[in-house]
Amino acid sequence: MTKCNVSQRLAALVGTGLLTLGLALPAVAAHDTQVAYFPILGDGTIGGLLIDWLDTARARVVNEKGAQSGAVQRDATQVVVTLDSPLSLVDFAGDIDSCGQQPPRRKDTTQIVVRNVSGGAHRGTSQVVEIGTSTIVEGCDAGLVVPYGALTDPGVTMNRLAMDERPSLRDLVPGTQVAGFSDQVWPPYDNFQVAADVVTLYAGDMALFSATGHVVPAGFNAGRWLVFNFGGFERAYTRLAIDEATDAETWMRAEWSGGQAQRVVADLVTKVDARAGFGTERRASRMWDSGPYSNSQLPFFIYLYQGGTGERVLVDLVAGTQSRSPITWVLAGKNIVQTRFSSAVRRDRTWVPLRNRGEKIRFVMESEILTWPDGLTESFLLPHVNFYIDTGKAVPPPIQAP
Repeated sequence: MTKCNVSQRLAALVGTGLLTLGLALPAVAAHDTQVAYFPILGDGTIGGLLIDWLDTARARVVNEKGAQSGAVQRDATQVVVTLDSPLSLVDFAGDIDSCGQQPPRRKDTTQIVVRNVSGGAHRGTSQVVEIGTSTIVEGCDAGLVVPYGALTDPGVTMNRLAMDERPSLRDLVPGTQVAGFSDQVWPPYDNFQVAADVVTLYAGDMALFSATGHVVPAGFNAGRWLVFNFGGFERAYTRLAIDEATDAETWMRAEWSGGQAQRVVADLVTKVDARAGFGTERRASRMWDSGPYSNSQLPFFIYLYQGGTGERVLVDLVAGTQSRSPITWVLAGKNIVQTRFSSAVRRDRTWVPLRNRGEKIRFVMESEILTWPDGLTESFLLPHVNFYIDTGKAVPPPIQAP
């Protein structure tokens, strides 16, 4: 039994939909037909974008909201795609309204601006700006429309990769276990989360999802997408990058129909090694830096002290401040379970080891469950692949004298 949550409320609003996320994109080289844009590892960005440059005048844009074609205009510095119809989705990320509530809003993206930042014709970094309107759909300010984005905005810088430059897939032989794929339906509102699983690839284009036990058709197509057929829907994944420093893999997840992507986002993926683990309590008692935020202005750490105590540490490098909250933790077999309280709500975060990369990096399947005072539970973080970097021994701060 679960507590009624934001996701349930949003489900009732899916017919009105949009979510917007600024993503990084390039001015377009004439020969690039299809280009992926995805987060720079460590900067805390979430999202993803796939653009088919159909010809000099038209493009097809796919992001986490959906897919839409549009007209292309170029100048010396950037490309502007004006969509035939808005890409729309509902989210709950708006500001507090005049009644003190945070109402759902529909975000309608009508234009996407793309400009190169660095690199060459096939790969580099790019900026993207989304332009459109945000409409409050319920509450005191229902109907209020606020524009966002402009042609001169800097956007968010992301990686750019021509799809014919994707990494090899030769290592994904039958019997390989891969963590990060999902057989769960992607919510139609503003929610990137689907429950990730450990998947075993078999000969004969089949795959087994460990947590659910589903065995489904799954094979690489001619376009180098791994396409899963779940009966009622299809999903496809394609490898975009393998980070040399950490071995973290970025794949693009796509809702798939008619042989092409209909909605996309970038996910962390890793191959599984049964030898993975944190070792003893003493070995696990380190300062763990969350890899997806390690190079951002807001890095996030988990400090695990010996004896089962610890801290979550949020650092604001711009402000020069830290926010700390206490936790307790235990080794449950090979897993690490961390517990903290937000008021009377208990939060249990679990790390299931997936792969060790050298001595310093641990890939985990991470999830978090909330338990309310009445005993009801809610999934706050669905299982997903994450990695943590050992930055040194964790030592509790000295006790302050009264």
